[in-house]
Amino acid sequence: MEAYTNTAQHMKQKLPLKNSYLISFTALDPELRGKTSTILAFEKLSSFMSHIFNNNEKSKVEAEIRLYQRDIDITKEMLYTSDESGNQVKCTIDKYWSKVFNLKDDFTNDYKYPTLAKLVKACLSCFHGPLAESAFNLMDTLVTDYRTSLKIDSLDAVQTIKYDLMTSKETSCEKYGSKNPMTDPIHKDLLLNMNRSWKTYQEDLKTCISDESPIKVSEKPSTLA
Repeated sequence: MEAYTNTAQHMKQKLPLKNSYLISFTALDPELRGKTSTILAFEKLSSFMSHIFNNNEKSKVEAEIRLYQRDIDITKEMLYTSDESGNQVKCTIDKYWSKVFNLKDDFTNDYKYPTLAKLVKACLSCFHGPLAESAFNLMDTLVTDYRTSLKIDSLDAVQTIKYDLMTSKETSCEKYGSKNPMTDPIHKDLLLNMNRSWKTYQEDLKTCISDESPIKVSEKPSTLA
């Protein structure tokens, strides 16, 4: 018991539990909608991330925060979804906010929360789990002493493919209907994807990069070492 107590005391001293920025993230909790503390937390988040808004959006986000607090279109049913067995389970936070973002005004048919969506997406883009660590573990297995010339673009492509396979819970053979990769012919879709991979990757990059971003997309594909 003493070991647990000492560990807890150590964590209280080392963890940023009083960090006002992290505390403000409680605004994203759907269970806290309607509370005064949620408005204050959202206002802090918008001030911390003011660089993502232009002058017009700064006033709009304040109005959308207050609308979100009392919006009757946001029901308790939005907190739940059905699992594979058809049972009602709580939504993950990203799915809940996706439902909120898709709400439209009855009169104008415009989305209700375009600016608040920008703020929430910026918050949810912050790493809050073990994914960052797992990405480094994956890099350790790929970037060895014999593959030190592996470019970042190529590494990013490998990670994207691996995460896609992990999400679909399939192996690369299962994805293309191959039972024996040593004897079965290569699937034509795989060949097409390989030929189009660089073009598709560059198009995806361009859609992710805003007009204000200084990031420059390289013109030539990287090669695997």
